[in-house]
Amino acid sequence: MEYPIGVVLAALVCALAMLTGFDRGRVFYPTLLMVIATYYILFAVMGNSAQALTIESLVASSFLVVAVAGFKKNLWLVVAALAGHGVFDFIHHLFIQNPGVPVWWPGFCLAFDILAGGFLAVLLIRRSRSARTATETAGEYQARLDSYIGDKDPIAMQRQAPRTLAGLIEAAPDEVLSLRPAPGKWSVRAILAHLAEDELVGSWRYRQMIEHSGATLPGFDQDEWARLGDYDSWTAPEALEMFRLLREANLRMFGRLTPEEWRRCGTHAERGRITVEDLARHMAGHDVNHIAQVRRRLERI
Repeated sequence: MEYPIGVVLAALVCALAMLTGFDRGRVFYPTLLMVIATYYILFAVMGNSAQALTIESLVASSFLVVAVAGFKKNLWLVVAALAGHGVFDFIHHLFIQNPGVPVWWPGFCLAFDILAGGFLAVLLIRRSRSARTATETAGEYQARLDSYIGDKDPIAMQRQAPRTLAGLIEAAPDEVLSLRPAPGKWSVRAILAHLAEDELVGSWRYRQMIEHSGATLPGFDQDEWARLGDYDSWTAPEALEMFRLLREANLRMFGRLTPEEWRRCGTHAERGRITVEDLARHMAGHDVNHIAQVRRRLERI
């Protein structure tokens, strides 16, 4: 009976995590792995075996290391570790003599571990597919940014953005700000570095249009810029300060523009003809987009 009970209990735990939102962040399954890995230590204490306690502690420590690595780097490590612990349950008695282990535990834990690992694998695959299907066209992306602005003042929004970001990251530890939510996704500090470098590009585009109305405005590969800029080597305060200083320079310029200069234009590689005013609105919407992204990252921790 231990196998079906393990399957049913794992299904209930994982389903509850999904329904309540516990599994939306990265911490649930690594924590589950850590708890599971320490049960054999408890059994060694119950069996009053010092030798088993030493061996079980060493084995559990290896799973704890993988749980932490999976939380920080890649949750697929946790999938592999849960499956590996299930195999460990099956062959445990061949290598470790632990008198405190209940006779039903290996079968129960094997079933629980394998199903929990399967749930996490399905969750990661679904997230990956959702990310791919959520890809927007340039027009759809711009329409979404425009919707963030509406009738609001984009200049006031631009002025507020660095302050909002400063408030969001003020109490967050560096290990949280540097954590990637999934492979290929940016950490909070990488988002801040991107905002700084995108403001640098915006500075050039504003000035090219003002000085040479009708100028061609090439696009850029943000992932390549992240690689070249080594965003993982930045600190969040450094990136935010760079963003703030570049933004302040542009805000000072806006205060000096004439109505005719606001109407000067360029041809963007993806968005076609845009004016200085259009770009200012775009940058305000871009801020809102990434501020929301930072909030989501921090809420999931």
